[in-house]
Amino acid sequence: MTKIISAIFLIVIVSCGDKDQESEILKPKWVPGDYKLFNEKGAMFFRTDSDTIVNVEYEKNLKLTVIKKMGQDYIVEIALQPLPDFVMTTTMDSLRNLLNRLNNAQGIIKDLSKFNIPYKVRVSENGEVTDIVDFDSYFAEYLDTYFGLRDTMQLGEEEKEDLKLIIQDNGTIADQLQTAIIKEASELLSVYNIKNPVNGDIVKETTIPTKTGELLPTTLTYHSKSFTGDIQEIELNIKIEESLHNILADSTMAKEKFKYDDMINLTTYFFNHKTGWLEHSTSTVNYKSDKFEVKSWSNVKVSE
Repeated sequence: MTKIISAIFLIVIVSCGDKDQESEILKPKWVPGDYKLFNEKGAMFFRTDSDTIVNVEYEKNLKLTVIKKMGQDYIVEIALQPLPDFVMTTTMDSLRNLLNRLNNAQGIIKDLSKFNIPYKVRVSENGEVTDIVDFDSYFAEYLDTYFGLRDTMQLGEEEKEDLKLIIQDNGTIADQLQTAIIKEASELLSVYNIKNPVNGDIVKETTIPTKTGELLPTTLTYHSKSFTGDIQEIELNIKIEESLHNILADSTMAKEKFKYDDMINLTTYFFNHKTGWLEHSTSTVNYKSDKFEVKSWSNVKVSE
């Protein structure tokens, strides 16, 4: 079951000028001291037969600040703002107890988020995240903060076990943290480092890695829907060609073919060419059959 959920919800947007420069890629035009607030609201839903496996609504707030420019690169700080509550539900007995415990731990996670440590990444002139700045120092501060909180908060044994479900053991925290940082920063900047499709669609053949290690052949199509003043509306259509039936050939759930190419997976960006910043974006994933139903959406608004 974990394998199928991971494959379905690992929907990765691959981030690989002005109106008259259609051959140019979309780049940031940042000035040190610039900052933007990213507010993302969304939901995910996955059902198989009559069982609801995942049903999540969430909201997250991030502040992105341009610290300085080093050569052609930017040093950018990203800070997670305190998280609001969210609740996960399921109708499956095998998952209900786990999700109940996770929901009970949300208060702890919310408290921990108040002590979130901002991190810095290096961003190329094209808007690609290339490195985490001084990760060793950041990780040491992260551990000091986490373990200090854990020791001072009055947690019962069950609450400590709940935290372990999310934070894992010390041996894997560094790898998980680096992966999470790169993923989060890259998603925020996913509108950059792509060719401007204003004079025709840009099609890219690529692969998407799943958490299980499989590489899914994928076609990314960028289409310019409109250009009003400085704002360009760009639609990204993601088509995953592989059938989940083939990926999960050894699974009893593969009796019904789950065709990725039947899935609607659209992201729309509203990009300001004058400022070089994203204005807002929307994403939608939809699939429905007699056996499966998958829905997710997100709405990102960027403000000062």
